Amino acid sequence: MPMMPAQPLPRTPEHLKAAERNPEGHADLSGVMYTLAIFTVAMVLFPIGTYFLSRDYVFSPKTSLTYPAISAVTVANAVLIAFIYVAFREDADDAARDKLNKVREKSSVGKVE
Repeated sequence: MPMMPAQPLPRTPEHLKAAERNPEGHADLSGVMYTLAIFTVAMVLFPIGTYFLSRDYVFSPKTSLTYPAISAVTVANAVLIAFIYVAFREDADDAARDKLNKVREKSSVGKVE
């Protein structure tokens, strides 16, 4: 099989070069990581805690383990739904902030300081 000649890489677009030079263009992920850590801990601890607490205190110890399991699954789903809600709200906040910044940039383009 004959080797094909190497093709040069495509040029980097100017807007990407400008974004690389501007450190403000990079997102701060500390808030995202904090949220993920909180919900990870909640997803581990809350369902397990709910299972054992409901098994020992809510439902009598002689009943089936089905009811504590159902309550643990319900809590796990509630944590998941809460995470999705927070993620969508955070994304909407970022979009609104970007839109506000664009409006501010457009309004300050023609002004002389």
